[in-house]
Amino acid sequence: MKCQKQVKQQGFSDQLKQRKKPKPVERMEKKGVDQKKYVSVNGYPKFLINRDGRVFNSERMEFAKEYIYKKHYPIVTLSGDKKYVHRLLAEHFIDNPICKKEVNHKDGNKLNYSLDNLEWATHKENMAHANNTGLRKCSRKMIEAGRKAGQRSRMFSVKEVEMIQHLSAKYTVYKISRLLACSDNVITKIVKGVSYEH
Repeated sequence: MKCQKQVKQQGFSDQLKQRKKPKPVERMEKKGVDQKKYVSVNGYPKFLINRDGRVFNSERMEFAKEYIYKKHYPIVTLSGDKKYVHRLLAEHFIDNPICKKEVNHKDGNKLNYSLDNLEWATHKENMAHANNTGLRKCSRKMIEAGRKAGQRSRMFSVKEVEMIQHLSAKYTVYKISRLLACSDNVITKIVKGVSYEH
């Protein structure tokens, strides 16, 4: 025979079972998350991302915290893994038919991960963009390599001389000399129209 305490406990557990738990979709709506605007993050089924880069944890019912990583890119942590927000956006919302491996910020601002500012790029395209926009700073090794190359004799064709003079309107002598791996003096002489020694 069951004692009264057991009967009462059983009755209480039956009441809990009968009480309807809100569905995950209803819980998300209470948090202000429209599930239609979100897609599931590949490899992380409990996380959702929208076109604005907001990442939502559907298990904890909260937005993932975004913070700036040491490379100055916004990141979120998904199940212990650090993920770049711009890369998540590109993987889920930007077509990549040629399977390029890097994501480029068109305006050069690493904090601007709006979809119209992102594009898929090869490493070469990404570096060229960084050089053209002045985002890539020369390392000591690059500068040293440029100096060493400048010490060796360098021959320029007439077309190259014209190109250097054209570039001088847009870039500094320093940048041109590093780009062409020759000394600043040679570029200065070409820009001024003074003959230089080969």
